[in-house]
Amino acid sequence: MSRYNVLLEAANRVARRRARATSVACRREHFATWHVVQRHGNASAFNGYHWTPSSYSCVRCGTCGRAWRTKAAYVEGLPDVSTE
Repeated sequence: MSRYNVLLEAANRVARRRARATSVACRREHFATWHVVQRHGNASAFNGYHWTPSSYSCVRCGTCGRAWRTKAAYVEGLPDVSTE
């Protein structure tokens, strides 16, 4: 394999990774399975796992498993994730 092909393949891998990272959080058809994991705050390693109030909430899709943080109004109508 030539050096050009190696570099081209590496660039393609990076492009695919970026496309996944910036893709839409989830398909709207999965809305019925969305649940709120953390409502209006977060607890992360950055803040020592202490609860920090925030205008953002973490939402997870029950169909595809994707998770994202948002401060959209639709979060108020979503159920909390069950702890069962």
